[in-house]
Amino acid sequence: MAARRMTDMAFTCQHKRDKNGFVLVTAMILAGIAAMLVFGLQNESLTQVKITARQEALEEALFVAEGGCALCLSHVMAGNSIPASINGTLGEGTYTASVCVQGNTAQLNYTLCSTGLVRGVRRVVTMDYVRSRSWAEFALWYDHYNGTINFVTGDNFRGKVHANDYIYISGSPVFQQILTSAKTTWGAGPGSGVFSNGYTLGVNPMVMSTVNFTNAASTQDCLKVLASLVVTGATTISMADTNFFISNAARGWTNYNWGASHAATMTNGEVYVATSGTQTGSLNIAGTLNGRLTIVTDGTINITNHIRYADNPQTNAASNDALGLITQSDIIVATNCPANLDIYAHMIATGAATGSTNDGMFTVANYDTRPQSSCSNLNVYGGIVEYYRGPVGTSGGSGTGYLKNYIFDTRFKNNPPPNYPAVGDQFYWGGWRDSP
Repeated sequence: MAARRMTDMAFTCQHKRDKNGFVLVTAMILAGIAAMLVFGLQNESLTQVKITARQEALEEALFVAEGGCALCLSHVMAGNSIPASINGTLGEGTYTASVCVQGNTAQLNYTLCSTGLVRGVRRVVTMDYVRSRSWAEFALWYDHYNGTINFVTGDNFRGKVHANDYIYISGSPVFQQILTSAKTTWGAGPGSGVFSNGYTLGVNPMVMSTVNFTNAASTQDCLKVLASLVVTGATTISMADTNFFISNAARGWTNYNWGASHAATMTNGEVYVATSGTQTGSLNIAGTLNGRLTIVTDGTINITNHIRYADNPQTNAASNDALGLITQSDIIVATNCPANLDIYAHMIATGAATGSTNDGMFTVANYDTRPQSSCSNLNVYGGIVEYYRGPVGTSGGSGTGYLKNYIFDTRFKNNPPPNYPAVGDQFYWGGWRDSP
């Protein structure tokens, strides 16, 4: 019995020792696990800190890269030389940026690329097809009224219409694209006008002073410097497909076929009709154009008959024909023009040649006495930009002159006629992308 008790006691002591050892091992394992968890949490915390810091650096680098692109755009707007590279510091980062011409044959396009670097993290921003806003995007634009002129029943505008002045609505004219005015109230309206894309009042005004005719110090946009041909004094141009006949006394030309021997002018060129001394640079023009051309004058442009394209873009979307007419004076539809007149062109009349309040209009000669026949539409396929809004008829369908049928040439938004002026410092871009 005594031996058995001793054996039991020995077993109990051994059991206690084993149990204590197991508890110790378990505690050590748990402590190890806890230490690993603490280490893991610390490591995870450090990783999150690093991720957060990198994310912050990425965002800052994006802002720096965008700032580099903005400075490139300022470089373009200032008329500085291109291509160009610029670099510098913004905030805690640095940027390296470049601007180059991407371009097409009608309107310069630019690519801006900027790399921002912040605390060793970089971000690259690229802006493609950056281009200035063109005057050719308007079906009708005017700065002021020369008296009160109403939009009336029978008028149809298939393109954007903008006025810096009050807008007067009488009856039910149709505006198929947005109508805007810099004024916060109507002159009269909106009445029963039809606004397919609405209207907005109180928008920012735009100024025509951005059209550069003769300031040669700015070579990028000076129309006279950019011209393929400069003639002086009264000029008549008759277009017949690729034939381009010019009559000009100062050159001794009578129906000289400039187009036959100067294909480049007809493909993507410009003709400037200049005033010199007492010889006013006026123009009479009519005919059918096969090509891309802008004609600029210091004096009045008189439209004497239909102006059309050899390849009508209304029936063939692939047509590449385009005409721009720009003057420092007026554009006038002559008395002998037929009813239902077609004018395929985008036109700008700035009135910059003189200080007269009568300059800078697109108008119709004898608009208030010319009988208005049942098919007397003025079909403008392109658009009109004028300083003073000029009259083309009176009293709608029962009056005189023409009814307005103005259709915006949608090709001109991205591909206007050659050397077409830009609207100040307003730019569009076709694509924006960024990468680490």
